[in-house]
Amino acid sequence: MIIIPFGEIILKLHTYSDEDLTEKINLKIEIVELEKEMHNFFMVDRRYKVDAFVTGIASFYQEVNIDCYFEPVIKITESSIESGECIDIKSWYCCNLKLSIGTEDQEMLFTRAAYELEMPRRYKSFFKEQRFDNCIIINTPEYLDHGIRVSFPDIMEVEKVKFTFGIAWLEMKDADTEDIYTWFAADPSLA
Repeated sequence: MIIIPFGEIILKLHTYSDEDLTEKINLKIEIVELEKEMHNFFMVDRRYKVDAFVTGIASFYQEVNIDCYFEPVIKITESSIESGECIDIKSWYCCNLKLSIGTEDQEMLFTRAAYELEMPRRYKSFFKEQRFDNCIIINTPEYLDHGIRVSFPDIMEVEKVKFTFGIAWLEMKDADTEDIYTWFAADPSLA
């Protein structure tokens, strides 16, 4: 995968019951290293787009998770959720190092399902925003201690689904100015 100052980035496909999926689901990962500079302004040390293509080998009727995470090799001093419109991002800090991992939010996943953009239309109901007692219920993405999890309801034989993650890090020289740089750089829609 990708070696970063915080550890190694890992993508894992699994169920909550940790059922073996090798006979039922195929995971293909494409990693693209992107330009370090965005819009002639936001410069980071490294930035990647990771596309996870999931294909059903046999129909599988259980919720599936795809985790993009890292096993820390340095002491994390702080983490924060930095979501925005159409994007969910979590960031981690160690001294002046900052790592951000981002993915599409539930609203964007709903839109992709509605228009069948590398996702089946039937996923639309899974990603639809739900309300309970004036609170919005979010199915996915989920923030992990050291990553982000995207869930999807099930997968049928020969069905294909794509999930995208953005990863960026920076050794900041001026945290007040540069703290936002990885937020833009980890937005997969800007890749």
